[in-house]
Amino acid sequence: MNVGYRMAYRLGVTPWEWAGRSLGAQLATFLDGQDPQAGPPGKALDAGCGTGGHAIEMARRGWQVTGIDAVPLAVDRARARAEAAGVDATFVLGDVTELEKSVGRG
Repeated sequence: MNVGYRMAYRLGVTPWEWAGRSLGAQLATFLDGQDPQAGPPGKALDAGCGTGGHAIEMARRGWQVTGIDAVPLAVDRARARAEAAGVDATFVLGDVTELEKSVGRG
């Protein structure tokens, strides 16, 4: 499966990315509606983060976010997007089925 995703990113055939953008608007609305009196945001893990859209939305709102994906090009793009957005988010190349190995214990 990983080879298929790598090829899809290289060819620019990533329908899950454009579908995720519409869901990103819903995520932003949800996060904007959170009670500020509830305390500071916590940690979040974006498993299968792709190019990092959801992780970046959370990082904009103060979450400590780690995104993980098995596709090197997707992780590179996520890092570049986070830098362009001026947010602090960590993106890891790894296997979501082996989280402890990929991101450790948190």
